[in-house]
Amino acid sequence: SNRAHSTIYPHTPKIDAYEWYLRGLALKRGGATERTLAREYFSRAIAADSTFAAAHAALTRVYIDDAGATPGDYRESYARAEQAAQKAVALDDSLAAAHAALGWAYSINRKWASAQTELRRAITLDPRASDAYEGLALVYQWTERPRELLAVAKTGLEIDPFNYSAVRRMALALSMNNRCDEAIQLLRPLQTLSAPAEVAGVITGQCYATKKMWPEAIAEFRWAMTDGSKGRARMALAFLGYAQARAGQGRPPGNRHGSGQHR
Repeated sequence: SNRAHSTIYPHTPKIDAYEWYLRGLALKRGGATERTLAREYFSRAIAADSTFAAAHAALTRVYIDDAGATPGDYRESYARAEQAAQKAVALDDSLAAAHAALGWAYSINRKWASAQTELRRAITLDPRASDAYEGLALVYQWTERPRELLAVAKTGLEIDPFNYSAVRRMALALSMNNRCDEAIQLLRPLQTLSAPAEVAGVITGQCYATKKMWPEAIAEFRWAMTDGSKGRARMALAFLGYAQARAGQGRPPGNRHGSGQHR
């Protein structure tokens, strides 16, 4: 049936709406410039077919990522994200992506129980909805439920093993379950990539800090600062200060790993 078809796959009878949607999808996880274009493309898809639920759902993540990337009032972006997701669910309650989007919107607005309900609904509709597993992992991370986090992160990684977000989420889950050696091993390949995988350095550094391996932790945080985005660099700087204080060092040492380690 059409309904079963729309459970997993985005559906619109308008070919141009679908084309704009696909163009937006290709850009939505990029930097600020790509996101601006993605937002324009999803808006064009909606202009071509206002009932196209998947395009409204896709806009949700653009608004969320925009809020995280730009200084100033993020609440407006969060409110827009939730409106777009509500619209997607209202248009097609059987679309997994719509429920996943609403789950993300609820979670950034700290509505944890509602977020979990929507993300679980998305997984029921599409057991391979990687966005929903990633969202659930975030909910469990923020609400400090390490065992549940590990379970959903594991499934998310099995579904999408080449997605660096899924790898990062799994590494974080391992580190929150005191399995830092495994986390460090899992993250190592990510550190040969360019941004945005530099968060690998932050998580690896935290793992070394947990193990009280301060020189290694300092080297990781320094790498994340130099190779990272401004937001990541600020986060790494905060961790670096902590690690240096614990190590009893007033100033950063050289990179213990050598320059070839992360490139």
